[in-house]
Amino acid sequence: MKTMRMSPRMSRKRNPGEPSYEMSGTRLEATTDSTYLGIIIQNDLGWEKQTQHAVTKATRVLNFIKCNFYMCSKSVKERLYLTLVRPHLEYGVAAWNPYKNCHQSALEKVQHRAARFVQGDYKRVSSVTEMLCSLGWERLTDRRETHQVTQLYKIINQDIDIGSSDHLKPKLQRNRRGNNTQFDIPHFTSTAYSNSFFPRTTRLWNDLPQDIIDIPTHKTFRDSYLDYIIKDKN
Repeated sequence: MKTMRMSPRMSRKRNPGEPSYEMSGTRLEATTDSTYLGIIIQNDLGWEKQTQHAVTKATRVLNFIKCNFYMCSKSVKERLYLTLVRPHLEYGVAAWNPYKNCHQSALEKVQHRAARFVQGDYKRVSSVTEMLCSLGWERLTDRRETHQVTQLYKIINQDIDIGSSDHLKPKLQRNRRGNNTQFDIPHFTSTAYSNSFFPRTTRLWNDLPQDIIDIPTHKTFRDSYLDYIIKDKN
């Protein structure tokens, strides 16, 4: 197995210095990305390759379903999408969540194509938004946000063994809007870091109403949060 190394590239310099590492006298080859537990991590903290990977896998399965199950009922088509396609678009999204519009759009387009297939409606004048509403499918962007905030809920309530002391500092002066369990937003100097897990979810957490914060289980919290953001955006 070949050993490689990846260095975070957060410098704004055009040609930042590249560190050199050796192991047992052998210089380690540099790489710009690495796959860990099925998620592609880039050295610039972007999600371009992971997004493309998810879109490619989901599209491949969706195309197979469209070729082999086009005569099935609407309910069967919907179950096939929810069971075999959407999980590829949402794998590990508690850890990754693209913040660029082009990446978010690429993921949503897969669901849009699936909605047309399930509804059997490929007319150019038909509204995909209305199809999604009719099917009761939430936007993938909202679902990813829900997964991430639910993950933060688990961390705060110690439902999972992830230390929070280095990332979550109680806010001394809380905002009037929000709840009684607010945290300082970590300082950031780059767009990539500002959209990473703790800064991004902390901003969302601080704005939540107290009744959602007080929900006793993470499953009920997840459902309530998804309903909350859908109503808030509508």
